[in-house]
Amino acid sequence: MEPFPLILESVKDLSKVQVQSVFKLAHRFKVGDFSSIQHKNSSQRPLVATFFQEPSTRTKNSFAIAAKRLNFEHVDLSPENSSLKKGEDLEQTFLTLKYQGVNLLVSRSPQERMIQDIKMPKMAYINGGDGKNQHPTQALLDVFTMIEKGLDLSKTTVAIIGDVLHSRVAHSLMDLIPQFGGKILLCGPDEWLPKGDLAPFIEKSNSLEDVILRSDVLYPLRIQKERHLKKGQVDHQFSDRYKISLKKLNQLKRSPLVFHAGPFNIGVEIDKDILESPLFQAYEQIENSVHLRMSLIQMMLESLRQS
Repeated sequence: MEPFPLILESVKDLSKVQVQSVFKLAHRFKVGDFSSIQHKNSSQRPLVATFFQEPSTRTKNSFAIAAKRLNFEHVDLSPENSSLKKGEDLEQTFLTLKYQGVNLLVSRSPQERMIQDIKMPKMAYINGGDGKNQHPTQALLDVFTMIEKGLDLSKTTVAIIGDVLHSRVAHSLMDLIPQFGGKILLCGPDEWLPKGDLAPFIEKSNSLEDVILRSDVLYPLRIQKERHLKKGQVDHQFSDRYKISLKKLNQLKRSPLVFHAGPFNIGVEIDKDILESPLFQAYEQIENSVHLRMSLIQMMLESLRQS
């Protein structure tokens, strides 16, 4: 197998074989097999840093928990209290972290493709979300969860519903799911759907009923208000047409699994009754996020060690 990449900016940085190897190790961690963990008694434990310039609960915390379960050191760095506020640029900040001993950096930024504008020092790097561009580890844990639920993605249709245009999660899923032969239906108002031609296996629809009838998985998205340049749909206009509820599913006599990256805007893109339903998979996604990110951290740091 080709060397595992040291930089994970997009799911496109991983081959299908590499993705499958990440899933295999994540499953081992999930079932309690920690035999692959190294550095159990070492004083030279790898150091993982999180550096988030946007708010996060699930992603940042799961990386921190993953590092600690691997018996690695972890430090969380606050951009608000860093030398960025004194005029230092990101390249110098990252160099400083490298010389302080950071082996793997997980970074979130409002700037898209930020890493392409700087020269990265020799350390592993994971994109924890960059603007509306990509969120590779969220897509990886989502697909891992679908497979763990017994879905054959080559026979699975996933409907991504809502603010697709501004969602980095949607963009990563659109890159990853077709790798496994899965189909994607994008659903929402025209102004929130991508323009132009779509890749194979991806379609658009403005009808929620249409995609519910055709899908095995529903993936409602939070409205990304912080990324809207101008005012568009208001909450009640959107929810009237696109909110996922048990009532709607029962009317259509459908019972697809419902995924969500969080946070949930209850009453807007999703009803509370879904959250209390066995169809709702978000809490399993959260649980799997730790196993998946443990797998990625370990594989990337092993690649760094061998480089």
